[in-house]
Amino acid sequence: LAKRRGPIRLIPVDPAQPAPDQPPATRSAPADVGAVPGQPQSETIEVGQLKAYDPSSVGLLYEGQGGLPAALWQGTRRATVEQLLPRLGPNRSAALQSLSRRLLLSAANVPQGPASGPSLLALRVGRLLALGDNQQAAALARLASSQLEDMALTRVAADAFWLTGDTQSACARVATALRHDQDPVWLEANAFCRASKGDQEAAA
Repeated sequence: LAKRRGPIRLIPVDPAQPAPDQPPATRSAPADVGAVPGQPQSETIEVGQLKAYDPSSVGLLYEGQGGLPAALWQGTRRATVEQLLPRLGPNRSAALQSLSRRLLLSAANVPQGPASGPSLLALRVGRLLALGDNQQAAALARLASSQLEDMALTRVAADAFWLTGDTQSACARVATALRHDQDPVWLEANAFCRASKGDQEAAA
């Protein structure tokens, strides 16, 4: 065996330190924070506009928890949904009845297109009442945002609260309705609300 010349290194070589017989390497510029190796870096900034939030997208069921996917209306025109949704009603099939409830209770993005009638939330609450599911209808109505001004929703929400015995919430809806509408149904409901509070004179 040939004899090794020179000293023997007893510790590992530090790659950050230049070898004794090599000049120090030029330090490269630090990479951008968050840069992905192997991908070209772009300095362009994309500007977009967020879609308007529709309060009718709320729900009691979510995907993975018994609800339908959030994109269940994707590819369906809003006019079609507004036309077909009111046709949901009691069904002799337990499976279809359950599917109808899941559809009405699922939180989902609203279909694309202009609204031509009541809000989608009003339609859903109304259909739950038609199915006889008063408790779920009232629970869904309570999720309504104050930004959603819809007299149809106010009416079905009040009905849901009456049917579940929540007089306080129903009378709150009546008070809201009277600010915009003097329909006799609201005047009669207001008389009942006054009487329920013991104000017999105002009710009369």
